[in-house]
Amino acid sequence: MEKDYSDALTLKTGDIMSKLVASASPDMPVMKAVSIMCVQKIRRIPVVQGNKLMGIISLGDVHKAIFANSLKGS
Repeated sequence: MEKDYSDALTLKTGDIMSKLVASASPDMPVMKAVSIMCVQKIRRIPVVQGNKLMGIISLGDVHKAIFANSLKGS
């Protein structure tokens, strides 16, 4: 098992990155982004505008936003 870890030390990020990446635009409805994450079975997706990375959204971000919004309504 130690050999497996030492072999991993020589890997580059490009060797193991995902090549097909789902993304969201800044103006995409949050629930559409959540749907993409559920269908792709991923927990976060990059937010891009054109060719520029604007940020990343995670399921945790969505949960926090829903929770914060529900507190405002109380």
